[in-house]
Amino acid sequence: MIRHLMAEMRLVFHEMGSPREFHEPYLARNRRMYDLLAAADYDAAERELRSYLDDAEAQLMKAYRDKD
Repeated sequence: MIRHLMAEMRLVFHEMGSPREFHEPYLARNRRMYDLLAAADYDAAERELRSYLDDAEAQLMKAYRDKD
């Protein structure tokens, strides 16, 4: 399942114009999620992850719409 997911993610990320511009804003959010998990603040980590994934989805969908 993970191999399949990773293959799909590579295809999606290929559509992004600049990998650095796409990934850079998420670095601080990755650290925030790590910090929340390390502090055992699982409720806040879940909220952060949901927001993170929603934002990433919106960004990817916008890139696909703009490409067409």
